[in-house]
Amino acid sequence: SFSFQSYTSNFSIPRTVYLDLNGQTLTVAGTPITIPAGKGLTISDSMGNGTLDVSATTGAAFTVSGGSMTVTGGTINAGESGTAFSVESGTLTVTGGKVTGAVQGDTTNITIEGGTFTDDVAEYLPEGMGQDSITGEITVSGDAEASIGKRGYLTLEEALEKATSGDVILLRKNVELDDTLTINSTKSGITIDGAGLYTISPSSS
Repeated sequence: SFSFQSYTSNFSIPRTVYLDLNGQTLTVAGTPITIPAGKGLTISDSMGNGTLDVSATTGAAFTVSGGSMTVTGGTINAGESGTAFSVESGTLTVTGGKVTGAVQGDTTNITIEGGTFTDDVAEYLPEGMGQDSITGEITVSGDAEASIGKRGYLTLEEALEKATSGDVILLRKNVELDDTLTINSTKSGITIDGAGLYTISPSSS
């Protein structure tokens, strides 16, 4: 495990930083971190079981102030009553990991597509995604018509729009089409899988 040098005030990252926890524990003691305009912070965990302990931080552990922050993995622990992320301006995107602590900011600046949260983050989820009320895990919601990997989409058309070459689109319910289904000619090898349960058919109306 490692510790982060304690600053008496906010620490503003001076450049874009890519932090791979790599299965290790990093403790940030009492030092709020700001991501200013023009800078970015990406937190990942290539080995799994990595933890960033920011529970001793006063105020929000991470404040996005014009910059961009992305979390793809690892555990970020701000404490049950603490604030993990505060987004004043700029963007926060979370696609994986586990976050203990609150998430604060406008829905136009925050996108959460995966991970597990102790805070209720339903307002930051795109359509087709939901949060398990018991575990806090972000999952494909019951109203999603299709999914690609762990990302749900409200309609099959939206899934096709977001798909890239080689993707498998899994149907999660029967689909009735009101119009012709079009696949962009630049995309190849896309598979639509009904899992032996669901079908695509013309609208009956």
